[in-house]
Amino acid sequence: MNNSIDDTSLTTKKWPLDASGSGFVFLALCYVSFFFALRLILSSTVGTDDVEQVVFAQAWALSYNPSQPPFYTWLLYGLFKIFGPGLPALGLLRYGLMFTALVFSFFCARRLIPDPRLATVTAFSPLLIYYVGWGWHQGFTHTSLLIPACFATFHALLMVLDTGRARDYLWLGCALALGLNAKYGFALFAVALILAALMEEHSRKRILTPLMGLSLLVATALALPSVAGMMVSPDSYSDVYHRTMEMESPDGYLGQVAVGLGRLALSTVSFLSPLWIFCLIFFPQGLRRRAAPETTEERRRQVSGRVLGRFLIIIFGLAVLGVFVMGISYFKARWMPPILILAPLYYFWRVNLAPENGEHLQKSIRRFAITLAIVPLLVTAFWTAQRTLGDPLCNKCRLSDPYAAIAEDIAAAGFVGGSILAQDEHIGGNLRMRFTDSRVVNLRYGYYIPPLREGKNDTPTAEQCLMVWRAENPSDPSPPAELVDFLNQRLGHDGQTDRTPSLVEKINAASGRTLRIGFVILEGAGMCR
Repeated sequence: MNNSIDDTSLTTKKWPLDASGSGFVFLALCYVSFFFALRLILSSTVGTDDVEQVVFAQAWALSYNPSQPPFYTWLLYGLFKIFGPGLPALGLLRYGLMFTALVFSFFCARRLIPDPRLATVTAFSPLLIYYVGWGWHQGFTHTSLLIPACFATFHALLMVLDTGRARDYLWLGCALALGLNAKYGFALFAVALILAALMEEHSRKRILTPLMGLSLLVATALALPSVAGMMVSPDSYSDVYHRTMEMESPDGYLGQVAVGLGRLALSTVSFLSPLWIFCLIFFPQGLRRRAAPETTEERRRQVSGRVLGRFLIIIFGLAVLGVFVMGISYFKARWMPPILILAPLYYFWRVNLAPENGEHLQKSIRRFAITLAIVPLLVTAFWTAQRTLGDPLCNKCRLSDPYAAIAEDIAAAGFVGGSILAQDEHIGGNLRMRFTDSRVVNLRYGYYIPPLREGKNDTPTAEQCLMVWRAENPSDPSPPAELVDFLNQRLGHDGQTDRTPSLVEKINAASGRTLRIGFVILEGAGMCR
């Protein structure tokens, strides 16, 4: 008995989610376009993670932040060159990648699940993951490139397993390179995926072939920029690893392992929330036994689904192995996409193969689709309320920080352009968006100093140097000593800043806190070399 739902059985009862490829693309485009527009409407302030990239994307370099590959910054730098530094370029990259992730999620779902309705809700289901449906709008940068790379790589592997054509191996190599250029953690995803394919007899034949060498050759060649970036400062990468993966570890091996495993388990549940709850409510049959495949097409999908299931076991096992062998004891839910982003695909593949689905499955799909439709409304309402009501709906309410008004006061004080030395990335990133012809140097990212901007005659312009910081104490707005030292030692300024600091104060309407910014404008060519 064929327990999966065939496409032709759905033609008699049309409903909005009978989406073909073009229909899904339209729905996904509507979703990302709406939130792109909403972001531009709600605030002109740069978001929490974006400020770092705004500071970095001032010039081309092999390395920016030692903990991340440079490719995402290159994409943003290219958009800045085309559209100019601003929120439209930032949003175009963020939501363009989100759209790409949704489309490749759909491509994967259609290869695993014959029912177009179930495939459609499967592709949209990651939006019920908090760190995707909400976090993507708030702060993803490199992760927003990593997630579509994961879906694209799995889709490429499915193509290889199904057809074995040379162009599919070429596409697999490109997808692998995209992931490696997105985030270094993608290497774990790639290794686990290949190991999973090697464990299945049919898929093993597709992997142990000379054409797979083509995939690896293309991936290696296209991932060279990331490798080159690591070679620039290998000591920095080692330092980043120890600071992020081994922080706050207890003394003793057993204590370290216990903490690592506990954080891994907590991060797993946290990352998949609340999607796993809705899956159990609407599709509990995903936990039951699977029906045996009968047709050739069903057996093909069975192979792909088993590879996916083994991938999830292997990659989670590698994470556990990292705890025992490498001493990794620090996990965060937002670091889990390469490990868990494909988990919804596997669960819904099991749902499709559950015995006696029939009309009951269609009712569950409709209810789940309604839930999916409600989530964007809730996100819109909460995001708008954060911007308008503020506390207690947001903590620091950074999107309401009045940097536009602060920049106007600094410009009124006489700053025209040149170099900006900022105490932190929020000041630097937001002033970079207002003084687009100026170079911004950030104290926190002192390892990256962009070159001077070129003037009209192709000569460096540094007639002015703006030193700017948070003046926490309004009675003493003096610049921090480390900021002055950085100016003197790293930017070639030979004297002390003996000028009287200026102070600008603006209210964050959402949080009610006062944002006090101190600044000094230094005049003269070469002030901030």
